[in-house]
Amino acid sequence: MGHPSLLRRRRPPELVYLEHLNSAQYLTRPREIDQYRHVLNRLSSCAAGRKESERLLEKAIAEFG
Repeated sequence: MGHPSLLRRRRPPELVYLEHLNSAQYLTRPREIDQYRHVLNRLSSCAAGRKESERLLEKAIAEFG
């Protein structure tokens, strides 16, 4: 399964796109969208910044090549 994408459009409604191995799914219910928005915002706030991400990737490449 791929990662979820929150699609914000010029006109409502927003929707969540879920990509699966052999299919895809669009979620349009406000409650579902709110749940994914919360999770994606939480992940974003916990993620490393650009420079730190580059450093971690360079370290992993050097270590595991």
